Amino acid sequence: PGHSEAGDAERIRRAAVAGNLAALRRLTGGRLEALRQATDSHGNSLLHCSGHLDVIDYLLDCGLPPTAVNCFGDRPIDLARRKGLPDEVLDRLNKATAAVDDSAGVSGGSEWRRFGATLGPVRLVFLAALLLLLSGLTAFLLTNSSESLTQLEDQGDFADELLPFDADVDYL
Repeated sequence: PGHSEAGDAERIRRAAVAGNLAALRRLTGGRLEALRQATDSHGNSLLHCSGHLDVIDYLLDCGLPPTAVNCFGDRPIDLARRKGLPDEVLDRLNKATAAVDDSAGVSGGSEWRRFGATLGPVRLVFLAALLLLLSGLTAFLLTNSSESLTQLEDQGDFADELLPFDADVDYL
């Protein structure tokens, strides 16, 4: 009563981060939509934010997807690894992520998929732009270098004019 959706989402996030399963159950009633809306400004879901096994089990049981990505392309398991969360949390998130990948037909052996998931979409776009820039720069340099060499060759023997060479002097 009298609560805003943003305020409710913030209370839900705080309960998940604190590991307060009773408050999380009371605030959401297991409603998936309430759980999905409780993301932070970086698009982190409650699974990204919580490091408590009982809360993670509850969130997964309610249907919160373990493969959701934040604005940096990180899945909950990616952040959990970086945070150094306990092995039982990592194992639970790994199993949940693998189950979703298996049911979606995603090959676990795909190195490119893992590479892309590790980098995330924002970083992949940046990497693609950088590669495009480098290939354009390389093409520009190669084109201009070959044109410059052709112009120099057309001018004849220019080396003697630029660097006079005395055969009688030992330069070494």
